[in-house]
Amino acid sequence: MNLKDASLNEIPGLAWSMLADGAARGRAPFHTPVLASAGPDARTVVLRVADRATRTVVCHTDQRSPKVAALAKHDAVVWVFYDPDAKVQVRLLGQVTLHHGDEIAAARWDASRPGSRRCYQNPLAPGADVDMPESALPNPDRDGYLNFTVVRCTVDVMDWLYLHALGHRRARFTWHDGDWRGTWIAP
Repeated sequence: MNLKDASLNEIPGLAWSMLADGAARGRAPFHTPVLASAGPDARTVVLRVADRATRTVVCHTDQRSPKVAALAKHDAVVWVFYDPDAKVQVRLLGQVTLHHGDEIAAARWDASRPGSRRCYQNPLAPGADVDMPESALPNPDRDGYLNFTVVRCTVDVMDWLYLHALGHRRARFTWHDGDWRGTWIAP
């Protein structure tokens, strides 16, 4: 489909398709969005799930990360995705819930690859000072699940921006009464 000609009704489906592709493929442009919460806390994360039916996007993090404390205090977040080839930016706004040691965390842990699990075997919390980089290598004897947290976001607002030399197009969608309600807005 030519994105320049996408109708307002088609855009949410296109965006969720790009999000699902990002969750499924490590080399997809939407695989590594930026997640931002209140204050100066913004970072690149790995998109693990994008479910249109439940309006949810998911990433994983270390329970000891400052990000977890920030999200526990302020659950409103913005996700920013960009595909340089398609020239599409999607911003998602919503509220997060944190899952640590519960059924959701256990299911996501079980679905994770061993290499991803290894990241949580680090004896030091993210951001801890170290004398040398080798001090922060994962310890295979540690149970990484103890540090594993799922960040699950329910999306309430979607902002779509398509960049084109002949004129950008932008739309904003808000979830209302079981459907996305959209309007064109100035880029």
